Amino acid sequence: MDTTWAATTLHLPASTMQTILDHAQAEHPREACGIVACRRGTNTPTRVIPMVNAEQSETNYSFDTEQWLRINDELDTNSEDPLVFYHSHTRSEPIPSRDDIRMAAYPDAWYLIVSTWSRATRQARAYRIGGGVAVETPLHTTFTYRQEEPCQPTD
Repeated sequence: MDTTWAATTLHLPASTMQTILDHAQAEHPREACGIVACRRGTNTPTRVIPMVNAEQSETNYSFDTEQWLRINDELDTNSEDPLVFYHSHTRSEPIPSRDDIRMAAYPDAWYLIVSTWSRATRQARAYRIGGGVAVETPLHTTFTYRQEEPCQPTD
């Protein structure tokens, strides 16, 4: 399998990452899942779409079918694509399981796994998954600072 795409870096704004982490924590001890959408043809995130975990499980997830169909229509209408599929691991490191690899159906998307397990050594990891192979990719979170007036000296 050609994995040259795997060397690319996933860039997410800090606010996007925080939304994902907050969703995972809110769903704990069940696995959370969702999508980060992007403008079609770009890698620019537009929004986080928390999905319903139809399995309501601590160790597995799947999107609610009706919600997934509705979101797919919405993505088309908005000229968006899935950039990232994310889910949480509640009892392990953020490393894809065999089921995670088997279920990955979008080789052009990133797969982000966040861990809510208290003993995890890393909170989040990004992967490209295709052809039954998962390759970790760099994950970069960017912070945006508000433009402020320069400090003026006081007397």
